[in-house]
Amino acid sequence: MSLALDLTRSEAKISRATEHLEALKREMATTYEKTGPFKIWFSPIDPQSGWCQVFLVPEPQKPRFGIVVGDLVHNLRSALDYIVTALVDATKGITLASCHQFPVFIDRGRFVEKVGDPGNASLGKGCIKGIGQGFGLIEQMQPYHRKPDPRLDPLWLVYRFSNADKHREIAELANVPGGKIDIRFNGIAVEVKEVNEVRNWTPKTHLLIREIRFDPPCAYNMRAVGPLNVGVSFYVPKWGAEPYCSVNFLTLSEMCEHVRMVVDAFKLL
Repeated sequence: MSLALDLTRSEAKISRATEHLEALKREMATTYEKTGPFKIWFSPIDPQSGWCQVFLVPEPQKPRFGIVVGDLVHNLRSALDYIVTALVDATKGITLASCHQFPVFIDRGRFVEKVGDPGNASLGKGCIKGIGQGFGLIEQMQPYHRKPDPRLDPLWLVYRFSNADKHREIAELANVPGGKIDIRFNGIAVEVKEVNEVRNWTPKTHLLIREIRFDPPCAYNMRAVGPLNVGVSFYVPKWGAEPYCSVNFLTLSEMCEHVRMVVDAFKLL
């Protein structure tokens, strides 16, 4: 017999998460069009060697964009938890409790320990205590089924970012520069060293992108011309045994769609 789960609350939360994502894209595009995420800084030209270094300097970023990401993942996390709420409502003999929530595990052993094994038990325990129908599907959705790296599973990313936003800190914005920047000047450049790969990159450090040697050791009107390609990501730092974790716009969209897929799967019960 069909459970006919009422998942309208989950669907509403997913819709709200998608609204956050689209608003974030629009607002960031507008902000970057006005100010840009980086400034160009030219070191003084060494009077002996003639070398000058060119750096990208990250502009200070307000936490607003990370706050919106936190709101987005909170809605996705709530959409998952409302699945368990619907399962409790559809199950006779149990009452919704504060412990009830959708489990997310990257290790099957931990899932069995905390939630149970649907192959050997009729009812779940812990955060799905008393739930029978839907227990097996919950297990099928767990990130530890994703190979080779369950930490790339969208549900794990929802879990990771949601916990960070609630208990640790707001997601940080990370602007990753890409492509070649056109540097112009008045002077005679006799040697140029391109930095083809940014090593040991962190969001708040000055990034060396080019070294130019002038002979004679002087130049003026130094400037960058044209647009800069920027990859936008959000990250949360290491927490306990969990390493640094980051997502970009594409991944945020995939997280929304994956949670929608999970909700749709429970509609079929």
